[in-house]
Amino acid sequence: MNRRLINRFFGNGQKLLDKDTDNDIIFIKKYYFTL
Repeated sequence: MNRRLINRFFGNGQKLLDKDTDNDIIFIKKYYFTL
């Protein structure tokens, strides 16, 4: 798991424009919010 991506998503709450990264964000959302 990319810690920088997690920090950027959860820390700043910014939506990243890169499509691949956006898919990673969706995965992270599903992973963390289903725990």
